[in-house]
Amino acid sequence: MEQNNRRLTDISPHGEQSQYEAQEKGQYVVRSSEAKKGNGLKKTGFILFAVLCIGALGAGAAHAFFSKAEITLLPEAREISVDLPLTVSVEVFEVEEHSKAIPGRAYVETTEATRLFQGTGTAVQEEKAEGVIRVYNTYTATALPLVAQTRFMSEEGMLFRAPNRIVVPGFRREGGEVVPGIVDVPVVAAEAGEGYNIEPSNFSLPGLAGSALYTLIYGESLKSMTGGTREEIRVVTAEDIERAREELLGDLRVLAAKRMERQLPEGYIVDPVSFALEVEKASTAVEPGAELKEFTYTARAAITGIAFRMEDVRSVVAEFLRTELNGGERIGGEVRVSYEPGIGDPETQTLVLRAHGETKGYAEMDEEALRLRILGKEVLEAERILARDPSVFQASVSLWPFWKQRIPRTPERIKFMAGDPG
Repeated sequence: MEQNNRRLTDISPHGEQSQYEAQEKGQYVVRSSEAKKGNGLKKTGFILFAVLCIGALGAGAAHAFFSKAEITLLPEAREISVDLPLTVSVEVFEVEEHSKAIPGRAYVETTEATRLFQGTGTAVQEEKAEGVIRVYNTYTATALPLVAQTRFMSEEGMLFRAPNRIVVPGFRREGGEVVPGIVDVPVVAAEAGEGYNIEPSNFSLPGLAGSALYTLIYGESLKSMTGGTREEIRVVTAEDIERAREELLGDLRVLAAKRMERQLPEGYIVDPVSFALEVEKASTAVEPGAELKEFTYTARAAITGIAFRMEDVRSVVAEFLRTELNGGERIGGEVRVSYEPGIGDPETQTLVLRAHGETKGYAEMDEEALRLRILGKEVLEAERILARDPSVFQASVSLWPFWKQRIPRTPERIKFMAGDPG
C-alpha cells in the first residue's frame, strides 16, 4: 500500500501536492483543466484591452495626421452685359476687336421658284332669275304701250320687271268672241337669289291697280323662272398677291442658303435674314378681285450672302465683356452670345450685326488669406468668418472624420472648392 501511494506521489508535478495529500490536509483541490480555463480568460481580456488601446491610438493618429476640411465657396457675382455693332467684311482677314470687325466671305446665288397660293378674300356672287311672261290685252282693240321697268307680281308675291318698253297688241273678235292681244315679254326678278326661281304662275300688273285695266291686262308664265342665285365665293385680294411675293422671296432665301452652305468653309455660317436680294422677277397673271380659290406666283432673284464665323463673334463679345469687369472680378460661368443680323451690302460686301453678350462677374477670392484666418476654428465660427469676407457670397464646411468640430491647424489640410452662385 505504501508503494502505491508513493508511486502516485512521484508522478505528481514537482512542488505540487497529490490529491490524496491535499485531502488528508483538508485543502480544496483545483483540477488542472479548470486552472487552464481561468488562465485563458485572463489572456482574452488582455488581448481585447490591447486591441482597444491600439484602436484608440490609431484613431488619435488619424485625427492628428489625416483629418481634413473641404470648404465650398460661392463667390459674390453680378450680371454683366454688352451690346455692340459688329461689322463683317470680306476686306477683314482676322478679328479686329478694337474696331469691332471680323472676317467675312461673300456668296451670290440666283434662284427662281413658282408656287401655288390661296385666295383668302370673299365676295357674294348673285344672279337674278329670268324668264318670259305672256301678257294678255282684253281691254282695248288698239295696241297698249307699257313703260320700261313695268312690274309684274306673281301669285306667290314675287316681283319681276320688264327691262324694255312693251307694246301689247289690241284684242280682236272672232265669231263674236274676244281674242286677247298677246305679247311675250322677257322679265328679270327684282332681287337676286334662288327664291325667284318659281314655277309657272299667273301675274298681275301692280301699276294698274285701282283701274279697269287691272283685271283686263294680265300675264302668265308658261315655264319656270331660272338663274336666280346668291352664294359666297373665294376671290384673290391685293393682300394675297403681296403675301405671295413675300413668302416666295423667303423661299428663295432658304434655297440660296442651302446652296451657299454646301460651299462654306468649316465653322462659317450664313443667315438668310441678312441676305440682300436683287429681284429680277416677281409677278402673277392674276389681278385683285379675280374669282379664284388658288393662283400661282413666280419670283427670281440674285441673292448675296455674307458668311462669318460665330466663334469670331464670341471672341469680340467676350473681350468687351471683360472691359465691364470691376477690379478684383473675373468672368465666371457661361458666356451667352446672340446677334441680330442687318441686311448685307452687295456692293461693299459687308454686313453689320447687332451683337449681344451676357455673363456673370465673379469676385476674386484670396484663398490663402482665407485659409489662414480659419485655422483651428470651430465650424460655425469658420463659416461666419468666411461669409463676412466681401468676396464670398456663401460658404459651407465639410470635415473628415465626421466627428471633428474644428478646422485643421495645418493649411495643407484645408481644401477650397469653388461653387457657382447661380
